[in-house]
Amino acid sequence: MWTINDIIQSYLKPRIFKQKFSDNIKHLVKTNRTDWDYRAIESARRILTAVCFLETVRAIHESKDSLIYQPIGLYYSMFHMSLAMLWLNPRVYKSKLSHIHHKKLINLVRTDLIQAKFVDSSFYNLLVNLKDLRESCNYRFGYQDNLEFELTQALDDTDKAFDNALKFIHQVLNESNSLFRLQVTIGDGFGDDILGSYLSNEHKENVVNYLVRNGLSS
Repeated sequence: MWTINDIIQSYLKPRIFKQKFSDNIKHLVKTNRTDWDYRAIESARRILTAVCFLETVRAIHESKDSLIYQPIGLYYSMFHMSLAMLWLNPRVYKSKLSHIHHKKLINLVRTDLIQAKFVDSSFYNLLVNLKDLRESCNYRFGYQDNLEFELTQALDDTDKAFDNALKFIHQVLNESNSLFRLQVTIGDGFGDDILGSYLSNEHKENVVNYLVRNGLSS
């Protein structure tokens, strides 16, 4: 049976960024720990939000309930996971991430994650496609063909995109020695409030299990 450490180690290989980027992370941690801790906390909050959206969509999809919410939930799961990565990228100024709009976020994913080769281009493509699907379902209600099939594929693609994102996140946390800070943030009052206020007991359990399986909570 795998331990949490085994899970984390699986995300650390192979290395996905160069020494210069690693040095930038360590320099920021050394020279401004407060700033870095703030970034880690914000990333933790976005991870929790992203997983809440994803696991709620998964539960609705498996129960074959309404299709209306699923495109919205999948897009916002990717939106928040994107922010979780961007907060841990020292190349991105904090000022760019506060109250960010959709177009700006998508551009930052392209320039500071995809072009930097930290995340596979499939992550960006899915983010854009899910935004289009959400808008189609919201603004052209009733005109989307084969929606159930598209959502089944999109859910599978989002699982893969999250794995891609978590590889980057775990490697940054490893370089900055910040995993514990992130885990504590997810498990503190903020995490409890989110899980208790917005999710059913079933959905809450799914979120907690996901976080544990991926080394983000103990």
